[in-house]
Amino acid sequence: MATYSLITIGQHEGASGNAQTVISDAAPMPVAAINGQVGVAGGSGAVSALTQRVCLATDVGLPAGSAHLGEVTANSPLAIPVSVTLTVGATYASGDHVGTSATPISFANAARVSGGEGIIHSLTISDPAASAAVALELWLFNATVTPPADSAAWDLSDADGLKCVGIISIPTTAQFLSSATGVMSVNNINLKYNCAATTLFGCLVTRGAPTYTGTLQITLQVARF
Repeated sequence: MATYSLITIGQHEGASGNAQTVISDAAPMPVAAINGQVGVAGGSGAVSALTQRVCLATDVGLPAGSAHLGEVTANSPLAIPVSVTLTVGATYASGDHVGTSATPISFANAARVSGGEGIIHSLTISDPAASAAVALELWLFNATVTPPADSAAWDLSDADGLKCVGIISIPTTAQFLSSATGVMSVNNINLKYNCAATTLFGCLVTRGAPTYTGTLQITLQVARF
């Protein structure tokens, strides 16, 4: 004789004693049909109109500010190298703009998503001309700006000034020279910034009278949010 495991799912007291509803192999629990299906197919494994289905919603949006997949750690370090071509490339006066005329430095993908944020950890500038150590400033902006011509006096409009998210000072003590090249290195900056889109913009301003020619290689080490 077959043996079944019995489960009591409901019970009431009647005049003749307890009445029980029992589930077993011989009397399985009934399953209500999913809306739009006539009934439930048996255990044959065949797919038909009666097969119960599970639907996953694909129209559920991610919360604002986190619509980005594929990066496990939000603040993974990222190096952003940029080559800056000097339009004039001569002897600069203190307070001059150093860079491409009327064009800011673009640090692409400084934010993971449009309107995102980050923190600058370090800054490195390579000067192939091995100039004498002179203090510099890197002005940073959350959107594009219009700097003056290379080697012209640093002049920032009021509208562009509102876009400034910070200024990194590069003292002479952060500059290291060899006979072939010079390197400027500033660490532990921890400057938080935000971007209007995903690009951070910058402009170099000298506070001395260096001689720069050719190109400058600038690298920002950032953590993005």
